[in-house]
Amino acid sequence: MRTKSKLNTILILSIVILSFSVISFSAYCWEPTKQLELLASGSPGGGNDLTMRAIEQVLLKENPVPGLSWIVTNQGGGGGNIAMSYLLQQKGNPYIFCVNSNRVNLNPILGTTELRAGNDFTPLCRLQVEHMVWAVNSDGPYTDINVLLDKIKKDPGSITFGVGTVPSDDLFNILYVAQELGVDPNEINYISFKSGGDLITNLAGGHIDVASTSMGEALSMWEAGKVDLVSIGAPERIPAPYDKIPTWTELGINVVLTHWRGLFLAPGLTDEQVHYWSDLMAEVCSSKAWEEQLVKYEWYDAFLPHDEFAAFLEEDYQKSKDMIDRAGMLK
Repeated sequence: MRTKSKLNTILILSIVILSFSVISFSAYCWEPTKQLELLASGSPGGGNDLTMRAIEQVLLKENPVPGLSWIVTNQGGGGGNIAMSYLLQQKGNPYIFCVNSNRVNLNPILGTTELRAGNDFTPLCRLQVEHMVWAVNSDGPYTDINVLLDKIKKDPGSITFGVGTVPSDDLFNILYVAQELGVDPNEINYISFKSGGDLITNLAGGHIDVASTSMGEALSMWEAGKVDLVSIGAPERIPAPYDKIPTWTELGINVVLTHWRGLFLAPGLTDEQVHYWSDLMAEVCSSKAWEEQLVKYEWYDAFLPHDEFAAFLEEDYQKSKDMIDRAGMLK
C-alpha cells in the first residue's frame, strides 16, 4: 500500500510538473522572426532617444534573444504625436517598440491629439523616472540660482527659457516655480524645441538663458563644462558628483517633479505577443547592464510590467489633468 501511495504521489507530482511545463511553453508559442524597430519619439540626443539607445546597449550586451536584430529610428516633433501616429498605423505589427514619456497623457488633455495611450496603443512597460533640472550656460550671467530667481521675480519676461516640447514636465518645471515665486505664469517667456537634445544645444550656443529639462538630457553638456545645473526637482540632494545642485525645496520653493518614460507597442497585438515582449523587457530591466545605464544617466528604476503599466497610465492621466489645471492651462 505504501509503495502504491508513493507511486501515486510521484505520478501526481509528475503531472503537476508537466502541467507547468506545458503552461510555460504555451506562453511562448509566439516568437519574433523579423527585425525589431526601436522607435524614439524624439530627435537624436533627447531623453527618449537616450532611453532607446540605452535599451539597445543592454540588448547588445545581454543578448537575451539570440539572433534578434533591430534598428533604432527617430521621429521627433509634435510633442511625440508624430511618432505615436506612426505607431497607430502599425496596427497588428508586433515588431515596433516606441519609447515615450508622460507627454502621451498631457497631449490629449490639451487637445493636441485625440489618441489616448492606454486605449489606442498597447502599453508594454514603464522603464524609469528622472529628475527635472534647470541648466544655464556656464559662461552666462545666471550661474547663481539666487540671482536668476531674483531676476525672474523682478522682470520675468526678461529671461528666455527653453523647453523640449509643449506640453511637458519641462514646462511645468518652470510654471510651478513661477507660481511659487508669485509670478504670473503668463508672463514667462519660453521657446519650445523639437526635443531635449535641440534644447541643450541651443542653451550651449547662448540662444536661451535657461533650459528646463530632465537631468539625463543635460548631463553630457554638464560633463563637458558647457552648462551648469543650478536646481533640481528631487525631494532631496542626490549623491556626488551632483550633490552641489540645490533642490527647489532647499530654495524655499515647494516643487518636486519627476519624469517617467516607458515603452509602447502598436494596437491589435495578440496576448502571446504582448506576453513575450513584456517578459523580455522584465529580463532586460533586471540586468546588470540596465543598472549601469541607470547610473550613467542618473535615472531611477521604476519598472512596471504590461498590466501594471496600463493601470498606472490611467492614474497618471488624472494626475496630469490636475497638473495642467494647476498650471492654469486647462481649458
